[in-house]
Amino acid sequence: MNAGDWAEYSVTLTVNPPFINKVRLSVEAVQGATVTLNVTSYYTSGRTVSEAYNCDISTGLNVAYGYLIAPGLEKGDPIYSGATITVNETTTKTVTGSQRQVNLVKDTRDLPLDAPRFERYYDKATGILVEQYGQTMMGYMDQTLTATSLWSPGYPIWLVLGTGIMLAAAAAILISILRRGTLPLGRSRTPTPKKLSKSARAENPR
Repeated sequence: MNAGDWAEYSVTLTVNPPFINKVRLSVEAVQGATVTLNVTSYYTSGRTVSEAYNCDISTGLNVAYGYLIAPGLEKGDPIYSGATITVNETTTKTVTGSQRQVNLVKDTRDLPLDAPRFERYYDKATGILVEQYGQTMMGYMDQTLTATSLWSPGYPIWLVLGTGIMLAAAAAILISILRRGTLPLGRSRTPTPKKLSKSARAENPR
């Protein structure tokens, strides 16, 4: 993760009105384990609110609503130094069109009934949040990463398969046309001279 990197999320809230429908993160600076992050929330009314955070991903200090954890964590690792919350499992998810290894983090602590509860998926290689859903004090929330500069977007599998099928069909049609024609594959045809009749040879002596 470097200065200039960014990530955008769609947000779905069950509260009425849902007020926030998009969030954008912008990395302003990176120094060791400290990431300076700008978080911009987009409201359905058209209003935007930006907040700056100096996030320490080693200690979990000021980590901007859980948008970052340390990269490269494995199952059972604490998400921050000394944290009781650990990585539950590492799995693979399609994120912005690319297959990514992600770490699932569930908050399984014994919390009051009205306390927020979340399940979060973090990209293993970068530590950035890719999806979170759960219960807040205001209702249920689902937040999903929709675009980022941290990796190249992939292509949907249906597009890859469809393109391959079309190319294979086009090649088969071309081969069929060539085989039905008078030109053998890879050869050029030399015109065959016409034979002259006896009368024509008499009229056009060589």
